[in-house]
Amino acid sequence: MTCSVEGCDREVFNDVIPDSEKCILHCEKPVNSSHYENFPEERNAFYQAILDYVENNGIYSAEGEVESIHFRSIYFPRPDYKGENYLNVLDNIQEIHFDSCHFYSHYLKLKGKLFFQDCKFHDEWNLQNYEILDNVLYQNCIFCKAVSYDAKEEDHGKKLMIKY
Repeated sequence: MTCSVEGCDREVFNDVIPDSEKCILHCEKPVNSSHYENFPEERNAFYQAILDYVENNGIYSAEGEVESIHFRSIYFPRPDYKGENYLNVLDNIQEIHFDSCHFYSHYLKLKGKLFFQDCKFHDEWNLQNYEILDNVLYQNCIFCKAVSYDAKEEDHGKKLMIKY
């Protein structure tokens, strides 16, 4: 059976998520961080799915490097810092547009230009000093828990503008 999300032809992932009608990219993830420590097959499946998604949807440079990508409705679990980490794949992309994505992490340590549009952050979120893509970083996003910013010394005196 294939994923119930329109336009997705990935197989349903119900090895760990019973009765799921969605693939590993589009299914809800648990907020509990220890969940992924107990299910390495789920972590590995997500990592492989992200690799495939980037390979099939990335915009490539003449040198064959992924320059930009637009993620739509992906549910990003907490990164796995012990094994294969999907952030290692994303960190090599220069521009990333997250559109209607869900995040279960406290932050994403990425170098490229980012844009979060209509995203939902399920756990506490720590604002990072991201480069901004398209003049805005967060547009119509929902933060379910506390949002914080750990200012570095070079950032003291700078203003953080939040429009809502």
